[in-house]
Amino acid sequence: MSLSEEVESLIADAPLSAHLATSVDDRPHVAPVWYVYENSETYRAVSDRAVTESPQVWLLTGGKKLRNVRQNPRVALSIERADESGVDWAAQLLGTARIVDDERQVATIEAALDRKYRGGEGTTDGGTDAGEDGTDGGEEWALLAVRVGSGTAQRYGSESGEG
Repeated sequence: MSLSEEVESLIADAPLSAHLATSVDDRPHVAPVWYVYENSETYRAVSDRAVTESPQVWLLTGGKKLRNVRQNPRVALSIERADESGVDWAAQLLGTARIVDDERQVATIEAALDRKYRGGEGTTDGGTDAGEDGTDGGEEWALLAVRVGSGTAQRYGSESGEG
């Protein structure tokens, strides 16, 4: 499934954190993550791979989020742009996560995260503070590809024509 142009335009290159929701045994867990949307200028600038027919959301994560995904790959992502005057828009994505064990793709996503969030051209650890051994303070971390099944967006305030 591809996302609507409206949702894509909101989430594609905005340097915003997303909140990843995972769940195991009916116990939800929500935590912030940095992400890269595959059908974005940021991703295309660092990748030589073709964008898939159904673009994915990529993120590096570890800890409880990764443990939960291993047991239940169904996830939700919430992304919003807000400032001191309120929320401009919010997008919600539902999808299925899979762990990608491909060092080249990990490097691509690290470079895209660095470009998006730090304005750099090099690589980053994606906000994981992961060491050379692929751990985060003793916690394993991994690259996740989230295949989006559905996505919605809401605009608030002046962008939606309201008040």
